[in-house]
Amino acid sequence: MSAGARQTWDRKTHNSKSATNLAGGPDPTVVQRASWDNLSLDGTVEYHFGSNNMVFARYAEGYRGGGFVGTPSSAAGAGQFDPETARSYELGSKNDFFDRRLRVNIAAFYNKFSDLQRTTTVPSVLPPFFVTTPRNIASAVTQGVEVEMLARPVDSLTLRGNLGYLDAHYTSFFANLTSVAANGPSDNRNLKFPNTSKWSAAVGATYEIKLADAGRLILVTDYAYRSRFNFTDLNYAFANQKGYGLLSASITWRDVADRLSLTVYGKNLTNKAYLDGADAVGGVTNFVTDAPPRTWGVSAGMKF
Repeated sequence: MSAGARQTWDRKTHNSKSATNLAGGPDPTVVQRASWDNLSLDGTVEYHFGSNNMVFARYAEGYRGGGFVGTPSSAAGAGQFDPETARSYELGSKNDFFDRRLRVNIAAFYNKFSDLQRTTTVPSVLPPFFVTTPRNIASAVTQGVEVEMLARPVDSLTLRGNLGYLDAHYTSFFANLTSVAANGPSDNRNLKFPNTSKWSAAVGATYEIKLADAGRLILVTDYAYRSRFNFTDLNYAFANQKGYGLLSASITWRDVADRLSLTVYGKNLTNKAYLDGADAVGGVTNFVTDAPPRTWGVSAGMKF
């Protein structure tokens, strides 16, 4: 058994000065101060079935500090947002089989988030009569399962793989996200978590060839997959990314003393086209960033 605690004290001050005090805008000189404190606990219980098998249960609390809007465009957009907190529960098992040539780890988790910091809109006296600003307006749950496997059928070959399932959803999210509605905040619980795939998986292999006094060669290949997701909090259609997989490989030579190395590598070997990012600026301009195409390279190293 193990247990721990973390006490956090946050003290923040925000000073900003505007060149011109526009009508309806904040005072040219803005000074904001706030303080928060949090006690986060964690604890783990393990039970070992001999030296190669164990089960565990873990509880942990998390904390993300509050803050201020750095550059408010109006008085309505100024102000502060408070901390968000999380509670995490995890059950799992770690196991070695066949004289430790096969390792299988599995874990199930449940995380509950409160007072999530998300961007919303609030009324303003300046056109377009609303501004966007971060506030504590949501709560959410993430839960899933992760499985990891590692096998060494022979000393020179290592096989690895993992599979993950993640269900992330809002349990409360009432806010105006793109404008101020006359009938009050809307229910946004149907929105998907940004940058979150439901499924992820990876497989790989490493094979080592001994070259006697000439050193050794290490051949590595990996394939990683993630299912579809959206880059933005508001789930804009242009920011959707379909599921994709990436293949990489490398060949490394190392000398007998393991001081010198030379690696030839390739990334995204199938030249898969996918996005590296997407966002909307001010709700007006949309942009996307393409991920790197097929890439080859050579690297050398020396240990001193």
